[in-house]
Amino acid sequence: MKGLSSWLESDVGDFMKEIADKHVDFAKNELNKYGIKIGGNLGNSIIAEKIDNNSAISSADGGHAIYVEFGTGIVGKDKPHKEANKFGITYDRNEHKEKGWIYPKDNRFYWTKGQPSKPFMYNAKLRLDRAIPKLVGQKAKQLLKKAGYK
Repeated sequence: MKGLSSWLESDVGDFMKEIADKHVDFAKNELNKYGIKIGGNLGNSIIAEKIDNNSAISSADGGHAIYVEFGTGIVGKDKPHKEANKFGITYDRNEHKEKGWIYPKDNRFYWTKGQPSKPFMYNAKLRLDRAIPKLVGQKAKQLLKKAGYK
């Protein structure tokens, strides 16, 4: 088991990065399901990073990722994200209610009452939770084979 112990000492972070990369793939797939361009600002902001030899992280920071994930306004409040409270999300915090609000974009003004939650990162996490046993099994087989076990 020398191969396994040396892997545990040095390569766990690389494997965690593989898992984070899988989360990124799932998140981009979820964006696509919502009709959001994967190659746009939001899709390109979804990344995975190796933190150290023991950990990695995936994140989305397209400037508006949080609003897409959790939704906004009274529209988002009507069907809130499952983890809104955990992240301290407050819907319709300015109490616009049904009258909505106007916002500028591309030298034009638009009216909205908000948008529904499109939980692309949360849904990707659920998919990843289901995929992890298989990923770990595949990695264990690789390591055992590398260590000379069949």
